[in-house]
Amino acid sequence: MENYDKASYNGKSYGELLSNTCIHFVPMVNPDGVSISQFGEAGIQSPEVLNLVRGSYPNYLYQGLTRAEYGRYLQRWKANARGVDLNRNFGAGFGGGEEYSIVPGSMYYCGVAPFSEPESMALATIVQTYNPIMVINYHSSGNIFYWNIYGNPSAGFNSFFADHISNITGYRKQGTFAPNGGFLEWVELRGNQIWALTLETGIGECPLPPQSYPQIWEQNYLMIPILLNYYKAMST
Repeated sequence: MENYDKASYNGKSYGELLSNTCIHFVPMVNPDGVSISQFGEAGIQSPEVLNLVRGSYPNYLYQGLTRAEYGRYLQRWKANARGVDLNRNFGAGFGGGEEYSIVPGSMYYCGVAPFSEPESMALATIVQTYNPIMVINYHSSGNIFYWNIYGNPSAGFNSFFADHISNITGYRKQGTFAPNGGFLEWVELRGNQIWALTLETGIGECPLPPQSYPQIWEQNYLMIPILLNYYKAMST
């Protein structure tokens, strides 16, 4: 890498920070949902999925979960192609949460069982296989981050880490909340001591406009060396 030996953070070269370290990037957990959000019906290749998406809209209007017109409803789609909200499909607090859909659709439907979806199972497999010491989960939006849930055995361990990230990014710490099937909740309740956060980047309704990117980049582009430096400082 070009900057492996040249660049540094806090007096340590990137080479030193990356030594004896493995980083796993999952750039897009939900490609099918992103395709629906970006391209609407044109992003759907399966007749079955198209029928599900079209059928979900009147159901969501009836449940009061959307008031948007159909095109905007598709833009706000955050579930996968089966209409399951992946961040409600994990084992901790499955089926909980104040906002809930009884049928598949754009969001809030947890699925038929924890880890019923290939995307959530893929994330769970990565965590169970490698037992990471840190998990940083990027969402949008709000310029806040979630750091703790009720019952988290690593709450004290994670609190100082959360303060550190808040000071660097300017994101506000969000208070403790009850688990409702999310990835962060499941990671924190597995029982392993872990630094784990969900960062909500940007301000405004999703999907965020391209104009939001420069500010998000400015707040986050040093995240990897920051995390590595923090871990190595706390481990010595």
